[in-house]
Amino acid sequence: MHQLIGKKNKIIAYLLLLFILSTTNGKFLENPNSYASIIKQINVEGLSDTDNSKISNELNNLFYKNILLVRKGEAQKIMSKYNIIETYNIKKIYPSTLRVKIKPTKFVARLSENNKLVGANGKLIKDVGSKEILPYIFGEFNSSDFLQLKKKLHNLNLFLTNLKLYIFFRQIDGIF
Repeated sequence: MHQLIGKKNKIIAYLLLLFILSTTNGKFLENPNSYASIIKQINVEGLSDTDNSKISNELNNLFYKNILLVRKGEAQKIMSKYNIIETYNIKKIYPSTLRVKIKPTKFVARLSENNKLVGANGKLIKDVGSKEILPYIFGEFNSSDFLQLKKKLHNLNLFLTNLKLYIFFRQIDGIF
């Protein structure tokens, strides 16, 4: 009986070895880059053509990298430079394309001192000829405080479209 079990193990080992050797080939040794998923195209959409091309040019350092090894942090650094971006989505389209969809922020107000707009994301954006009618902000401005005020006014069902001016006063400690 002991010899029969040994023969079964040898036959199984030989069949396994035959299966492994018969299913591999050396094609991957010819040109290793032909089988890798390398980024060859980056599509950016959602903003103006000039902004899309600027972002696309900054993402050029991702070209010819393996699409499987690209991490969110690499693109996140580039996207955080642009104040106009509210949200973005990066989708990997295999085998070789990245698609970046950008949602621009809405403008909420205009600063009176300089030529900047306040976005719904709380960032200041340089005004490049926006024709939107927006309320002006005067005083010592903090974007997070302004967005909290705007949210509270909205929750009270006030008509924010009628407001044309916000004035922020400096808070003096110790008076009240």
